[in-house]
Amino acid sequence: MFLRRLDHSSLDLYRMHIRTNVKLDQMLFNSPSADQVVAIWIEGNNANVSHEHDIIVHTHPLDINIECDTIMVAMIRCNTRYYFLEVTLDGIKRSLEEFMLTLTMLHQIFKMIRLFTISLQLKIFSDRNKKVLMVVIKEVVYVLGILFFSMNRNKVPHMRLEGKVAIITGAASGIGEAAAKLFVENGAFVVVADIQEELGLKVVASIAGPDVDRAIYKKCDVTVEKQVEETVALAIEKYGTLDILFSNAGILGPMDSILDMDMEDSFDRTMAVNLRGPALCIKHAARAMVKRQVRGSIICTASVASVLGGVVPIAYTTSKHGLVGMVRAAASELGKHGIRVNCVSPYFVATPLAISGMSAMGINNASGIEALASSSANLKGVALKAKHVAETALFLASDESSIYVSGHNLVIGGGFTVVANVN
Repeated sequence: MFLRRLDHSSLDLYRMHIRTNVKLDQMLFNSPSADQVVAIWIEGNNANVSHEHDIIVHTHPLDINIECDTIMVAMIRCNTRYYFLEVTLDGIKRSLEEFMLTLTMLHQIFKMIRLFTISLQLKIFSDRNKKVLMVVIKEVVYVLGILFFSMNRNKVPHMRLEGKVAIITGAASGIGEAAAKLFVENGAFVVVADIQEELGLKVVASIAGPDVDRAIYKKCDVTVEKQVEETVALAIEKYGTLDILFSNAGILGPMDSILDMDMEDSFDRTMAVNLRGPALCIKHAARAMVKRQVRGSIICTASVASVLGGVVPIAYTTSKHGLVGMVRAAASELGKHGIRVNCVSPYFVATPLAISGMSAMGINNASGIEALASSSANLKGVALKAKHVAETALFLASDESSIYVSGHNLVIGGGFTVVANVN
């Protein structure tokens, strides 16, 4: 194998839509002839490449023959640079078994060094008898792309959640939306679960792009157990497993004091969303993980109010303190199954939830929230954004970075909870 830079304008490109969950063999299986297969493969010469890290594949020659030394060639694009990779198997001309063995060995070598992964299945056709000769092993794209990615690791973002399946509640806006986008950017498949259907569908459309299966929306009220159970079932049905739960849905609740608090509309409602909701999510996500022996990650959004009193309304504070206790108990119980359970507890973030909750105080925009947060913050010169909390959730979701972190409440407070005099 060798890799060299090539001027792509001098080469006819044949684009294949490659995504982790796309099974090309299903599309090609019923094709009776190599000619028809080629017609599917080549959607047009010099096809426009609109996405970074796309892999462009064409056959050389198009009438693939097992006796050819050169099996296939690929054009790989990254950051506007094009690389040409040619795979040759010297001396292997007729033995299908040897051919498959060689690919399998290459696959295992690349897998051992834990580099970039994209799954792919191809069928190779013989032009002589119009029959399928073989199915190249899944993830044979290692052979096409691994050298490029290993040589350009500083240029190609590392996919920390490659192939993982995640459910994110409260994902139609704010922290959940930022996490959904970030998780997809890092290779995950995401179920956007939220009661806000219109916003949820917009989030899915914005992050999935042409890969429509990368994210899906599910309407879910986390206080209703049946809807939570159905959301988990949808993830399993659609993607086959569940690796990550980010229980992020929550409400601030009315700005009541203990003296005038409405127990039903304020306290009970806040506890239902902020504590019962995560309990249901953890219950059903953990069941799915345990059943499938998945060493998963469960993350819940708490708050700096989980370690302080007097910052926000009493119902909200109580719910977040309770959430941390529940996370610790769940981590203790689920550790034997290899499931990690953690919290993220952010300082004030100018999310739609925060803006809505603070409107009673005359603060009705993001800049107002950030100005208020800055006035009380310990760490000056930076405003906490939804993307920062999402990045922390990514840290806890990834097996690479937090493989031994469980039962932890990771406070994203800029030192606020350490030094602040909340009175």
